[in-house]
Amino acid sequence: MASKNMSDIIEAYLKQLLKQDALIEVQRIELARKFDVVPSQINYVLRTRFKPEQGYLVTTKRGDGGYLKIQFGPDRQKIQDLVDKIHQLPDELSWSECQIRLRWLQQAGWVSKREAHLLATCLEALGPDLLAEQQRAHLMRQTLKQLSFDLERGDDE
Repeated sequence: MASKNMSDIIEAYLKQLLKQDALIEVQRIELARKFDVVPSQINYVLRTRFKPEQGYLVTTKRGDGGYLKIQFGPDRQKIQDLVDKIHQLPDELSWSECQIRLRWLQQAGWVSKREAHLLATCLEALGPDLLAEQQRAHLMRQTLKQLSFDLERGDDE
């Protein structure tokens, strides 16, 4: 119970710093000393409370007085990657091409394994004809647009 409370305290402290500045840089060891915890506790807080899908970009460097950089706000490069993928989509999308894109979305961390499976089930059900391929491309394009909108807003739900 105490470690959960300490994680909450560390999270609140870092979020307070982020309210003052959208990009903060702190040394992991100094943060661990401040809260009298081991550095792995700091890693735990970062891994569980500052996820990219929640709008956080965390950069770490170990050794030589290593540091943590935490930024809150949309990652413009990730948004641009999605926009590029939208523009690269053809007007028709076969089931096999769709599977490749779904795998990319999952591997890139845009969708969970479950979400990719649900999307695949819906997109496969459309069938093999030209109209289905056009609908599949349209649905994939709309999915990518929604993901980019969610990232822009910092929405992780």
